[in-house]
Order: sequence, then C-alpha cells, then structure tokens
Amino acid sequence: MFDIQGAASAVVLGWSAKDTTPSLATAPGPLELLPTKHYPPGWLKATTPKGAPAMPPLPVSDPYSEIYSKTTDDCWWGMVDPKLIDPANHMADSLFAYRRSLRLAHSFHEKLDLSAHPHTYGYFGVDEDKHRTFCSVNWEASKPLTSGMSEHIENRKANWSSPLGMVQIPEDSAHKVCFSLSNKRDQGGDGTVPMASGAVLAKLSVKPKVVFKISGFDHQMSYKNMYAYQATIYGVAQLVQLAKPAQP
Repeated sequence: MFDIQGAASAVVLGWSAKDTTPSLATAPGPLELLPTKHYPPGWLKATTPKGAPAMPPLPVSDPYSEIYSKTTDDCWWGMVDPKLIDPANHMADSLFAYRRSLRLAHSFHEKLDLSAHPHTYGYFGVDEDKHRTFCSVNWEASKPLTSGMSEHIENRKANWSSPLGMVQIPEDSAHKVCFSLSNKRDQGGDGTVPMASGAVLAKLSVKPKVVFKISGFDHQMSYKNMYAYQATIYGVAQLVQLAKPAQP
C-alpha cells in the first residue's frame, strides 16, 4: 500500500500475475531480463517466521532448469501459472509458447555469456539507503513448519493461490500453511538493479575500461544524478577519441 515505487511500476507492468503473465510469459525480450547463471546462486528462498530456511535455496547452478522451467502445476512456487498465459484461449499450446520464448532467452544469455566490448564504460548503483532493491525472491511462511511439513516442501503443490503472491500448502487433512512473497528490498542498488547484478561486470572475460559505482540515484532517473551524468560524459569522451578523423 505504501510502496510508491512499486505502485508506479505496477501501473505499467500490471498489479498482479493475471496482468503480467499474458504479456511477459511468451515474449523473449522480458524473459531476457531474468537472472542468468552468472547471478549469485540461491536467490529463490522460502523462510519460516524466524527467518530459518523452509527449503533449500535455488538455484544451485542452473536457473533455467531449476526455476524457470517449473510451473505451478509442478510445485507451489512455480515460475508461471499455465492458466494465466493465454486467458483468451487464442493459442493452441500456451505452455509450449512460454517454453519456446524461454529457450530463446536462454540462447541469448548463452551467446552473451560474460563477454563485453574491450572499450566498455559503465556505472551501476550501490545505494544502501534510499534506493534499496530486490536481490532475491523470498517466500515467507505464516507459521513455523512441523517436521513432516518441512520434508520435501519444495516439491509440494498448492491447494490455493492468489495472483498477488500468496499460496496455501496442505500439511495434512487438518493443517495448512500459507506462504507470501516478501516485499522487503534486501540489497542496495538503484531501486531496480541490485548491486549483485552490477558486480557481475567484474567477472567479464574482457574487463571494461572503467565501471563506476555510484549511490544516490534511481534507475529510471539516473541521468538526473550529477555523478551518473558525468560518468556517461566521461565514457562518451573516451570513445570519441578512438574515432578516426573525418576526411574532407
């Protein structure tokens, strides 16, 4: 209710899974923005009220097979609800369309890998205060789990779910537990890109010439930040010097 930045994003992207799934699930472009295998592992989590792990964090190594290929028909935390992909029923096989788009995004990630042009200049946000960012996806349990409930909970299926990020998982015929998506931004960044993503630049096979770490700016309005603006001008100036002189 009080997340102004989240509300502004929802106006464009949609307020719930019902709004976002039809437009994002079968479009390779948005799926290309998913974390690649180079993003720090273990970013999908489920925790108890005291913060203890409710299931092993994922991915271990491959987000495509461990997370993105999973639907809500496979497990309660599945990446996509197949029923929401094509609400108008215009597709012969909507799940196939999703998986095809995911393969295209995966192929793009593999080709991009950790490569960069040798004359690369850039910057990313490291604001730990005002512009904190989602580094992980965390499902929070409504109550402590019993030993029977915690066993293989990652493979259980929900008996009820909400498009706003809540699922109910049966423990037995009489007991149930709810998991809700956390709205806590858990890392510094620029409000959109977490520091963990920007830090991947240091792992590139060809190191960028200069990468600035800057705090105090919002992702969308970064060019209103004096230091981000100056970093951009610096990079452009360095690249212009490499250009061959114009011939008369």
